[in-house]
Amino acid sequence: MAVLGSLYLIKAGRKNIKKLEYKKKLAEIVASKDYNRQKFYRLFNFVQYLITLPKDYQLEFKNGVEPHQPAAREHHAADHA
Repeated sequence: MAVLGSLYLIKAGRKNIKKLEYKKKLAEIVASKDYNRQKFYRLFNFVQYLITLPKDYQLEFKNGVEPHQPAAREHHAADHA
């Protein structure tokens, strides 16, 4: 995951739209695996912090990906309760 994420960052360069696309791809890869909740959450967080985005792109990422990730959604709800 780290190597793939690093390759995506190199490919994206400074283009935020490409970073957003690659971040979504990484999140989809994590979600497609049959990981236990703890591993899923750790990898999902890794993706979150690996590719940083401006606020507007980050909001688009959260709206497009996180609602489909039950473990991430549950954890975020617990953090904000």
